Amino acid sequence: MLGLILLFILTLTISYWDTRYRRIPNRLVAMVLLTSLLISINQYGAGQLLQGLCSSLMVLGVSLLLFKFNIMAAGDGKLASALAITLVPSQLLLPLFLTAMIGGVLAIIYLVKDYVINRNRKRQHRGLPYGVAISFGFYIPILAAYY
Repeated sequence: MLGLILLFILTLTISYWDTRYRRIPNRLVAMVLLTSLLISINQYGAGQLLQGLCSSLMVLGVSLLLFKFNIMAAGDGKLASALAITLVPSQLLLPLFLTAMIGGVLAIIYLVKDYVINRNRKRQHRGLPYGVAISFGFYIPILAAYY
C-alpha cells in the first residue's frame, strides 16, 4: 500500500514537471522504476517479476521505435517502461488504451486553450505533456491490479 501511495506522489510530481517544463527528470523516472520493482515483488512475488520485466522491455521497444520516428519523447518512453514493470504482459492493453484516451483529452484541452482561448496560432508549439497521460493511464490499472 505504501508503494502505491509513493507511486501516486511520483506520478503527480512527474505530471507537474512535464506540464511545466516539458521534460521528465531521469531521477524521477529512476524513483518510479525502484517503486515499481518493489510493488511488483510485493504484489506478485519474485517469480512473476520476470513477466513484469518482459512487459517493461516490450513497452521500451515500442517506445524506442516511436522515439526514432520523433513521435514520442525519450522521457515518456522511459516512464512508460518503468511503470510497465508492475504489470504482466496480458495486462498491458488497458494502460496503453487509457494512456491514448487521456492523451486525446489532453490534446483537445491544449487545442482549445491555444487556438480558441489564447488565439496563439503563430506560437511555436512545445508538444503535449504526455507524461501526464502515461502516468495516470498506467497508474489506474496498477491500482486496480493491486486490489
